[in-house]
Amino acid sequence: TELILILGGDSFQNLSNWKDGHRILKEFKILVYQRKGYDVIGGIGESVNMIEAPVIEISSTMIRSLIRKGSCIRYYLPEKVREEIERSGLYKK
Repeated sequence: TELILILGGDSFQNLSNWKDGHRILKEFKILVYQRKGYDVIGGIGESVNMIEAPVIEISSTMIRSLIRKGSCIRYYLPEKVREEIERSGLYKK
């Protein structure tokens, strides 16, 4: 089974700073979603592919902020993810 990781261009730019970032590059097929203001250039490698998709301005920071405010996140996340976040009480602080 192939392990796939989908990242925004901003997160991909910082992957080398992540704990085990080099290991992630070796063990995962990485799909990079281009985000406005974050150009992904050079040295991408065979395990990394760019995703061509419409730009939707949604970020994990925005979703966490909505959760803290008690706003609806239903249409921003897969249902199972939303249920787990709500069940666990994540990001409420």
